[in-house]
Amino acid sequence: MHLIRHLANAMDHPDTNLWSRLMTGVLLDAVAAHHRAADTGRTKVPASTAARLRRRYRKAVELAFRLLPDGPPPRRRNTGGWLPHQRDSWNLAVRFRDDEADILRFLTDVRVPFTNNDAERPLRPAKLHDKISGTFRSPTHAQAFATIRSYIQTAAKHNRNLLGVLTQLFTTSAWLPPDPTPA
Repeated sequence: MHLIRHLANAMDHPDTNLWSRLMTGVLLDAVAAHHRAADTGRTKVPASTAARLRRRYRKAVELAFRLLPDGPPPRRRNTGGWLPHQRDSWNLAVRFRDDEADILRFLTDVRVPFTNNDAERPLRPAKLHDKISGTFRSPTHAQAFATIRSYIQTAAKHNRNLLGVLTQLFTTSAWLPPDPTPA
């Protein structure tokens, strides 16, 4: 979803609106194809659909570079005739060009989600702590925070009652998730 959010910022400017709208359409169509494939029990998006989406993806990237000033932006901001949004759009287009295989990986393996929100979600409270209270006083405190968050998140993913799990932790013994490997 980060890419969609960055593309939405590029849509706010007339000179970067077209390519960002096209790329957003490609990504949303790719997500829909991903969900259709997963819902029908496929392991990947059909090859013809994936090829069509990749062609549209590459055309959107090519259009981005045609609409932006020639060459890379100058090393220093606000110099060389580049506007800040053009620099941001160029960086985004480079990312789409160079990371195509990673960005579209969810087309070749339906187990791969479109977003990495599940991986980032447990880290958000640490960032919030950083914004409100400042940094952790030591690496040990940061590690303790991450351990507690991980424990709570794991229990939640196993549909456990969080209050019950924490009560068990401090009264009897730690709750452990079931072993995924059969004995």
